[in-house]
Amino acid sequence: MRKSEAVPDEILDIIINNRFFLITSHKNPDGDAIGSMLAMAAILKKMGKETYLFLEDGVPPLYRFLPLVEEVNTVLAGKFDITLVLDCENGGRVSDRVDLFSHARTLINIDHHPTTGTFGDYRYINPRAAAVGEQVHALARALDVAIDRNMAECIYVSILTDTGSFRYANTTAHTHRLAAGLIEHGLQPAEIASRIYERRSLNQLSLQAAIIEDMVVEDTLAWSVISQDRLKDLKLSESDLDGAIDIIRSVDGVRVAVLFSQRFDGKIKASLRSKNNFNVLEIARELGGGGHRAAAGFLSSEPLSVIVEKTVQLLREHLGLR
Repeated sequence: MRKSEAVPDEILDIIINNRFFLITSHKNPDGDAIGSMLAMAAILKKMGKETYLFLEDGVPPLYRFLPLVEEVNTVLAGKFDITLVLDCENGGRVSDRVDLFSHARTLINIDHHPTTGTFGDYRYINPRAAAVGEQVHALARALDVAIDRNMAECIYVSILTDTGSFRYANTTAHTHRLAAGLIEHGLQPAEIASRIYERRSLNQLSLQAAIIEDMVVEDTLAWSVISQDRLKDLKLSESDLDGAIDIIRSVDGVRVAVLFSQRFDGKIKASLRSKNNFNVLEIARELGGGGHRAAAGFLSSEPLSVIVEKTVQLLREHLGLR
């Protein structure tokens, strides 16, 4: 195990010496959140532990082929020994309605965001990990739990999606070696990739067309806006926007891409992606958000037009456009 992967001993002791675990992650979950949660549950079950999986927004249809997905709950009830929060900088990303600390006596935060601070009683933070799935794999090794096919599939999906199919700058030689080892458990990479990237409905393709149609390209900066009304017209949910920003990011010559989307609770979500080492995390932090250097975001309660103008102007300044 690489030094940067090392799991804190106190976390290993807590896992070994407790039985009832709540496992959760952020709202509007992506492949890393879901894959790492399910893999963690499989590891704990193999150790003879009991688990309760909670995602406030549930599992998007895209990921419902994964093992153990039927055990994910959208209502949180009960008391547990330990809460494991994966892929979250803070508890507010898990739920606006649930107090995580009231459901267990100890909360462990497992995350790879560099902006993660003091959230959790204990923390296993590794910003060098391409995905939390890498950290879950390290946990399994540290706990002497042999990876099986179900775990391998969940961890592989975690890594595949958070590296943009191994295209993003967070992909390392270690990431490829880990993925290769997971495939040796009998995974079919082409089938998994097809399930995630090649099964779009006509309405989802219409959403992509709308993003392109409304896209504004200004030198090395590009952005698009999706309103709540547009999602309703297409009978789509917020989870259908997962990965949509890559359409903007793929435009030749663009260094920074932004997708503004109006959520059903009225808040505006801004997703930022970059190429060529531009730091969008710095921008997201200025606007109250977080994330990674090349992939960040934030939420705002300000009007859509206001937050678009504020974000675009800030990016123009940082890119030296105006």
